[in-house]
Amino acid sequence: MRPLKPTITMHEAEEWARERYGIETSGTQLPGEIDRNVLLTAADGRRWVLKLAPAASDRTEIACQLAVLQHLEHTDLHDVVQTVVQDLHGEVMSTVRTAAGDEGLLRVVTHLPGMPLAKLDRATDELRHEIGQILARLDNALIDFDHPGAHRHLVWDLVNLLELTPLVEDVEPDLQPLVAAGLDAFATHVVPHLADLPRSVVQNDANDYNLLVSEDGVKLTGVIDFGDMVHTITVAELAIACAYAMLDTPNPRAAADAITAGYISARPLTDLERDLLPHLITARLCNSLLMSAQARTLDPDDEYLRISERPVADLLKRLQT
Repeated sequence: MRPLKPTITMHEAEEWARERYGIETSGTQLPGEIDRNVLLTAADGRRWVLKLAPAASDRTEIACQLAVLQHLEHTDLHDVVQTVVQDLHGEVMSTVRTAAGDEGLLRVVTHLPGMPLAKLDRATDELRHEIGQILARLDNALIDFDHPGAHRHLVWDLVNLLELTPLVEDVEPDLQPLVAAGLDAFATHVVPHLADLPRSVVQNDANDYNLLVSEDGVKLTGVIDFGDMVHTITVAELAIACAYAMLDTPNPRAAADAITAGYISARPLTDLERDLLPHLITARLCNSLLMSAQARTLDPDDEYLRISERPVADLLKRLQT
C-alpha cells in the first residue's frame, strides 16, 4: 500500500520556495498520484513544480528520478524534460516537516510548456510519429544511464506480468477470458525470449497525461513523470506508448503504426522485438485491467475504475478478434 501524501498548504509551498530556493512565487495545487505537486509561478512568468513525496517513500527511487533528469539535461532532449533545481545549499532533495506534522521529501523541477495529450481532441499521425521518435531518442540517451533505483521490482514492469495472474478472478467476469488469453499469449510467445531482448532504463509510462503537446496539438513539448521508470526490456517503451495511443481511436492499428514508424526512425527494432511487439502491447492492456481490478477490490464503490476499464477492454477485444 502506498504511503499517504503529506498535507501541505500553498503558503507552506511558497515559503519553502522562498527560503530554500530563493524564488518568490505564488503556488497552485497540481494533481499527483503519489506526490503533492504545486505549480510555482514567479511575477515574471517563470514556473517551477514543487514536489513533496511521503517521507516513507524509497529515497533511492526518488534519487533515481532526479538522476535521470540530470543525465538528460546534457543530451539533445534537454528541452523536452524537466530540469532539476538545486536549493540554496546545492541540494536536490531535502526533508521538510509540514504544519500538519507530516514529513516529506522536497524537490523542485522546472515547468514545461504545453498541455497533456489527453486534452487534445485527436492526435495526428504526424504528432504520433514525433512521439515515437522522441521516445526512441530518450531510450538511446538512457542506454548509458544506470542507477540502483532503476533496478527494482515493479508491478508495471511488463516482464512481471504473469505474477499478476491471481488477480484475473478480480476482473469483471465478461473480461476474464480476454485477460486470460492475453496472459497465455505472453507466457507462450514472450516469456521464452525475455532473456534475448535488449534491456535498459525506460520511462515506462508514456500515457497521454505524461506527454505534453503544444496548444495547437502540432508538437510534442514534454515527457514528464519518471515515477514508473525501471530497468527492463527496452521495447516495453514502445509497446506502452502504442497501447495508450490506440485507446479510443477509430483506427487503433494506424495509431500504433505511426508511433512505431517514428520510434524505429531513431532506434531500429531487432527482428525479435518487432515480432513480440503485438504481444507486448496486449500485455500492457492486461496489466492495466489487472491493476484496475485490484484497485476495485480496495475501493469497490469507485465507479470511475469501471468506466476507465472499458476503453482498455474494448481495445483488447478488438486486438484478439
